[in-house]
Amino acid sequence: MFINKTFGDWSCGFIDGDHRDPHPLQDFNTIKDYVTKYLIFDDYDKSEIGVERAVRNAMDNSSLWRPVHISNAIAIFEREI
Repeated sequence: MFINKTFGDWSCGFIDGDHRDPHPLQDFNTIKDYVTKYLIFDDYDKSEIGVERAVRNAMDNSSLWRPVHISNAIAIFEREI
């Protein structure tokens, strides 16, 4: 949560927290409009269903973000300009 904070350029956002649905997707939706370059999901793994669903949602429903690296541990998206 952002309370009384002002931030400049967020070139990178890192999502790592509660891995259960719907939290990873909520985290993505909370920061995606602030981040200007890269957005990283930690713990992208088939055993982390909430993270996997959030990554799939970002790939399927966000025209501003394209995946540039996906492995068994991390998913990295780059913002389209």
